Amino acid sequence: MAEIKMKDRIRAKLFHYLIEILLFGYENHLTKMDDYESDVHKIISALKFKDVFLEMTKEKFAQLEKIYIDLQNLESQKAKKKAKVPFTNRKFTGNNGLPPENYRFLSLIPSPEELKINFQPYLRSAKIDEPYFDSEHYLDVHFRLLREDLISPLRSGIEEIKTGKTRMHLYKSVKFIELALHLPSGEYIHYVKIHESQIKLCKKTLKNFSLLCVSSDKYQNEFFFASVVDREDCLMYDGKIGIKFENDYEIDMSKEYQM
Repeated sequence: MAEIKMKDRIRAKLFHYLIEILLFGYENHLTKMDDYESDVHKIISALKFKDVFLEMTKEKFAQLEKIYIDLQNLESQKAKKKAKVPFTNRKFTGNNGLPPENYRFLSLIPSPEELKINFQPYLRSAKIDEPYFDSEHYLDVHFRLLREDLISPLRSGIEEIKTGKTRMHLYKSVKFIELALHLPSGEYIHYVKIHESQIKLCKKTLKNFSLLCVSSDKYQNEFFFASVVDREDCLMYDGKIGIKFENDYEIDMSKEYQM
């Protein structure tokens, strides 16, 4: 019985500290809290129904109510502003004129310039109500649109990493340990070591043939593309995986990378 009461007291203190953190964040870092409004709302909603609040002071409960009500008001204001904005169905017109290069010579791997957030790719809109000029026109338009559909999320994800608000799986402090022959493929591949704190995530997310973007300068100018080709359990146990680069890159084995 004493042990149960001790656990309840510890749990109560943890919940009270969490409320203080939420209040501090809401009052001093409103823009940050606003980015995660839905998550904060869920946390507060869950806290309100915990038994621990039977012992809560009036002051603490008032603080929680303040955050809860303010978030509801903020959500209501956003909904009103959104309702006032007239909906416009903007039609994508794309670029005019001849393509800058033959689409057949475009690399599937994007260049560093293409991964900058302000890059404007050459794209033409798909024809719906009128015919294409010829088969080359059709293939050029759709290849470039499909390629941009694949590159655009990567471009946005890299920009998120730079601003520190990423939802992508980012592995830090990655070290290259050796270049070795991969017997199943008969090719030389690089083996890298993941930081021990991310081994569990690595096992879940880095499947065979997963595409990786590797950089040693935090994705400022350096982008190396590779795919996972060796993730045997005996390697993964030590946080090691084998990767194959899509192009011939010069890797500095003494540096730490992100991917």
